[in-house]
Amino acid sequence: MVISKPIRRNKKTSKSVVIIEPSRKVSTHDRVINLLKENENGLPLSEIHFRTQVASMGNLHHTIKFMVRAGELKIESCPHCSSTNLYKLSIR
Repeated sequence: MVISKPIRRNKKTSKSVVIIEPSRKVSTHDRVINLLKENENGLPLSEIHFRTQVASMGNLHHTIKFMVRAGELKIESCPHCSSTNLYKLSIR
């Protein structure tokens, strides 16, 4: 069954068109880089997770592991407690 609408002969339509572009999703890699640029002393993994607001801790851990292998980040132990790993940018 086909439902048809009558066509209005002299219908006025506006010529202006509003284009809405979707915002670009910021990758986890870029979030980590931007956060560690602000904190030169380094941050532990849990603090990076909290401040970047990445939904998945596994995704963040995977990204950081590859960044360490690529040489973008370096791991240092905390000077106060010596048991916490701090992640710092190695590219400056």
